[in-house]
Amino acid sequence: MNLSLFARSVLTAESPRTLNPLVLGSIDRYINELGLRDDHPDAIGQLHINAPEHIPAQSWQTIEVTYSVGSVPMVEGGRIMLARQFMSDGAQLQRKNPSADGYVLIRSSNQSARWKQETVPWYGAHGGFRAPIPVWSYRLEGTTLKEGDSITLTYGDTSGGGRGMQVQTFSNDAAPLLTAVLRYADAGVTERGMKEKEAAIRTRAEPAGEVRSAGGDATELAAEARAGLEELIARFDDPETPYEARPRPGAAPRYSAYEHLARIKEWTAGGGGEE
Repeated sequence: MNLSLFARSVLTAESPRTLNPLVLGSIDRYINELGLRDDHPDAIGQLHINAPEHIPAQSWQTIEVTYSVGSVPMVEGGRIMLARQFMSDGAQLQRKNPSADGYVLIRSSNQSARWKQETVPWYGAHGGFRAPIPVWSYRLEGTTLKEGDSITLTYGDTSGGGRGMQVQTFSNDAAPLLTAVLRYADAGVTERGMKEKEAAIRTRAEPAGEVRSAGGDATELAAEARAGLEELIARFDDPETPYEARPRPGAAPRYSAYEHLARIKEWTAGGGGEE
């Protein structure tokens, strides 16, 4: 998707001087990546996911994503990056407390591998749209990973006592867990050998849904619905009516964009958390 957008930016540019250097760098990265795939089809390894085929919405899960290194090694200083996820109202992932919920664990089949927690600036659908934002990464130290080695990310690790990773509360066909492998020590926004693959997990409510009668006369129900809507509009037309960030605390979602904009966590104790 990004490659087609970058190509369009070049084709529609009035002159080369108007092009964003980040766009040109991204096109170079894609060209090198596609060239590597053509010349060495086995250079980039494979991603595998270990998860149930169907996952009940709002359930606690442990999901493993494993990257098997291809013929091109991952040298010391390379990174595994966890891009921004799209499961909007599931439990927040964290990597500080192994005994808490939502813990993400990384390990390798090569026992010499160590992983340093860092962040990498990233942009696009799984980063920042207007400017790069820091996303999680793990820097490889102590060894080079070669073909046959593997790296496993455990989303919702329970070995320390946590309940796992809670998935989103609504039914959906799939939700991506995007992982990027940055194989070189100088990897970053302009990394040449970046591999992106979505490991999709299915989250379906059980039962998926039912069609039920609202009961009563349809005309009367429509009139009642209209009256309720008009009452709601009139209430918020009143300048004295507050826009509450959490109008129904007992049924509040795990994530609310309006609550975030209202900076509720900054004004109450116990807020915060890792970026």
